[in-house]
Amino acid sequence: MTTKKGNGSIAIWGGVFFIWVILGLIFLLNVQPWVSVARWISEDIVSLPFDNFLMSIPGVKQLVSFIWNNLVSIMAVALMAICQFFQILALGTESPEAARIIEKIFANRVRVNSSDEKEVAKRRWLAGCAYILEALVCFIEYPPYEGGISAIIADFPLLEAYYIQYGELVKFFLTMLSFEGFIWVILFFSTSKGKSTSYSD
Repeated sequence: MTTKKGNGSIAIWGGVFFIWVILGLIFLLNVQPWVSVARWISEDIVSLPFDNFLMSIPGVKQLVSFIWNNLVSIMAVALMAICQFFQILALGTESPEAARIIEKIFANRVRVNSSDEKEVAKRRWLAGCAYILEALVCFIEYPPYEGGISAIIADFPLLEAYYIQYGELVKFFLTMLSFEGFIWVILFFSTSKGKSTSYSD
């Protein structure tokens, strides 16, 4: 009996560890294009607002120094998080079950109402804008055609298969679809479990 419990707990912890590893890989994959965007934005930032004043406050100097030294990373994570937030929020409009699960992901701090048509349309529009922005960022970071956008415009519509960079194309789609795909898997298994439970009752 003890052995079975021990094996069960090992399997659970192994599954949790595997999920965290997958999430870590997805995070690193998704944040990379935004690092390039953050670098581009930070080129024009020469100082933080109220830099001198903040540095004079005891205890705040270390925080300001940390933000300044890690500005690119902080901006990249923030931009990625905002983009992913609107995309995930739209997934909750698919059904009441999806809305409930998305609310749990956000620790019930965000309400997702899948029955309000105006709210659903608004969130899907915001998600669409987020997807377009992410696609543009990923396209610049991982150009699937040798020479980038300028080469595509020059060769269009007679694009040469020889110049297609398949490795970059794979990176593009993985970055675009990996996080949402992971959430869809969670939604699928959670809703399937809910349905099987209701049937058994």
